[in-house]
Amino acid sequence: MAAEKSPEYYVIEPDTDDDGIMMVLEYNEDHRDRSWHDGEIFTSDVSAPVWKQHPKVPIKLTIEEGYEQAPMSSFLEYPIPIMSKKLLDTVRAAGVTNIDSYIVEIYYPDGTLVPEDYYAFNLFGTVREGIAEEFLRSNTEGPLMFRLASDITTILIHKRIKEAIAEAEIEYIKTDPVYPRRKLP
Repeated sequence: MAAEKSPEYYVIEPDTDDDGIMMVLEYNEDHRDRSWHDGEIFTSDVSAPVWKQHPKVPIKLTIEEGYEQAPMSSFLEYPIPIMSKKLLDTVRAAGVTNIDSYIVEIYYPDGTLVPEDYYAFNLFGTVREGIAEEFLRSNTEGPLMFRLASDITTILIHKRIKEAIAEAEIEYIKTDPVYPRRKLP
């Protein structure tokens, strides 16, 4: 019987604490057409539509009332993708280059600023499913962190990034293997 191939890519998702609680944030969009999930890079070109330009910083988010005691997640996808400074530094140090970051200020419902550093992130570039399948089934190393073109809310990370996250002991993140146990969306 052939040995099962170990997964090279993992889906990264936010995780809850032991009680099943996760931080929930509110965000007032700066423009209704801005997408943080489409894989397109924001630009400095002032002649581009405002939603295609870099957002103004700091980006302000508020913890939804009732979630003040929830743990501060290291990674969230909604309402906009954010990550802790520790996670951002970790993925960059592990080789992720297709990511822009923007300073975020997170406030408690009473207006108190959360003392930890967070960044909104724009992961640019997407990978078509067929190409992603090739990365998963071969020894070819593709991008270290990317969105699937067929499901832009799904972020895949290479095992090198998963290992760097584990080594940095970053909490409230789960990584599920994509191949062979999970099919791509």
